[in-house]
Amino acid sequence: MKTNYLSRMIVLFAFALVVIISCKKATDPPVPVSVRDTNQSTASALGDVVDLGLLNSGPRMMRMTIVPQNYTLYDTVGEPSQVMANLELSLYVNDDGKLPIGQYAFSKSDSKSAFTFDGGSFMPASGVQSDQIVNGNLVVTQEGDVYSVTIQGKLASGSTFSQNCDGKVSYADADYK
Repeated sequence: MKTNYLSRMIVLFAFALVVIISCKKATDPPVPVSVRDTNQSTASALGDVVDLGLLNSGPRMMRMTIVPQNYTLYDTVGEPSQVMANLELSLYVNDDGKLPIGQYAFSKSDSKSAFTFDGGSFMPASGVQSDQIVNGNLVVTQEGDVYSVTIQGKLASGSTFSQNCDGKVSYADADYK
C-alpha cells in the first residue's frame, strides 16, 4: 500500500513540475540581436555608392547612402533607444570602382587620405531633424556581392550610435565637381 501511494505521489509531482516549467514566463525581456539570415536567397539592398572621382590630393571620393536601418542610439547620459535612420557618408578610397573593404576612420582634416570619411549625416526616418556625424569608425567587409558594414559614431548633438548591417550595394559613377 505504501509503495502504491509513493508511486502516485511521484507521478503527481512529476506532472506538476512539467506544468510549472511549461507555463513559466521569462523574467528578462529578450535582447534584440541582429543576425544575418544565411538561408536568404537574395540579399536585401544595403544602399548606394556613387564614385565621385579623383580629388586634387589623390584619393577618390565616394558618397555612400545606407538605406534605413534600426540603429541603437545612446543619448548624452548613455540611455539606449532604437531609431530608424538613413546614413549618408563621404568616403575617401584608394581604388576606382567598387567600395574597398577595410576600416575607415572619421577625419575632418583638409588633406583627405584613403580609408577615412567625413561629411556624414544621420537622418532619422521619423521626421526628427537630421544630425551631423562628428566622429566614429566604419568597417566594411565583403562576401561575394554582399557587403557587411559595422559603424559606430558620435553625433553633433552628443548622442552616439552603432549598427551592423548587410546587403547588396548599387554603384554609380559621377564626375566630382
